[in-house]
Amino acid sequence: LGQLGLVLAPILAVSLYIASIPFLFLAANILLLLPAMASITLNVFKVLRDSIGSAETSGRLAEKMRILARTDVVTGLANRAGLNHDLAEKLMDVADDKIIALIWLDLDRFKEVNDLLGHPVGDRVLAETANRLRKVVPESGVVARFGGDEFVVFCEIEDRADSERLAALMLEDLQCPMKIDGERLEVGCSIGISIMPDDGEDADSLLQHADLALYHAKVEGRGRSRFFDASMTRDLASRREIEAELRAAIQRDELSIFFQPIVDLKTGKIRTFEALVRWFHPTRGQVYPDRFMPAVESLPICR
Repeated sequence: LGQLGLVLAPILAVSLYIASIPFLFLAANILLLLPAMASITLNVFKVLRDSIGSAETSGRLAEKMRILARTDVVTGLANRAGLNHDLAEKLMDVADDKIIALIWLDLDRFKEVNDLLGHPVGDRVLAETANRLRKVVPESGVVARFGGDEFVVFCEIEDRADSERLAALMLEDLQCPMKIDGERLEVGCSIGISIMPDDGEDADSLLQHADLALYHAKVEGRGRSRFFDASMTRDLASRREIEAELRAAIQRDELSIFFQPIVDLKTGKIRTFEALVRWFHPTRGQVYPDRFMPAVESLPICR
């Protein structure tokens, strides 16, 4: 508008000064042109200003939605989507000479808390667990709630012993009782650890191997940590093979039940019977319960 005024004002002044019919006609057109151009300019300005404002608002909302989509509402940690995003970015930027530890934690008695005290108390246990993990994990590390009562931590470490010390701190902190609504809760956790590059070069491998290590830690009695090693993969393959053959064994009627009497030593009478399952495999021979019962316990129950 300023430029338009500076250009047309001298022409208007000269036209009015000369005051001949052609110049008066020119002056009249200039007087009509000025408000028209001003109106068009202000309308374009308003449209552009509103568009830019809407774009900025949409950008802020989109960023807020991205943050919400990647954040767990109970603990304030990254959720599974946030973990995948952060882990991918971390692995892309990590130097070749750096070592990454991925630590998978599972709370040992969390289901009992939910069942006995309710989900609100369970949520507070999860939030307290998240706070304790934040204090232990280095600032450069990432803590995420993978789902349910499972948490995943990954960070750069100096060596394998460094990750072992970190896992020991986590176990120590989480084994300390929590006091929530007057209740003294002892939850504890089990931990599985995988190391990059020894146990995998990508996020999926690290997660899978840490999960396997966690499974073995829980099988061995909970409240402990285990590093991944290659034998765990072989154990998993064997367990899956047992599961597949066990399904077929049921169809082929290879399982037998034996009843062992339990005798009252005072009276000498049989009080009850204990039912024992035995599996007679056509090629493996007798498969002992310690081989197939863990597979039975992990199979889903169909009703």
